[in-house]
Amino acid sequence: MYTTRDLLAIVLAAVLGLALVVAPGAVLRLQWFTFDPTSGRRGEWGNDEPRQFDAKWLWLLRGIGVVVLAIGAAIVAIPLL
Repeated sequence: MYTTRDLLAIVLAAVLGLALVVAPGAVLRLQWFTFDPTSGRRGEWGNDEPRQFDAKWLWLLRGIGVVVLAIGAAIVAIPLL
């Protein structure tokens, strides 16, 4: 049987893993991933272009997402083994 802690870990792994796999660019745009002292605001009002990222970073995040999903699946599978 799963405890509350197990269920929370499963849900967190599923949400984070799916976010990393489905929308890695959105995850990279979050402030704590792209903040640096020189980033500041760019463009005129209403004219901010979204930051573009290299494909290698997007694929790296997708790989991390798959690993996170695998960890969540392992947590699900352990009581069933």
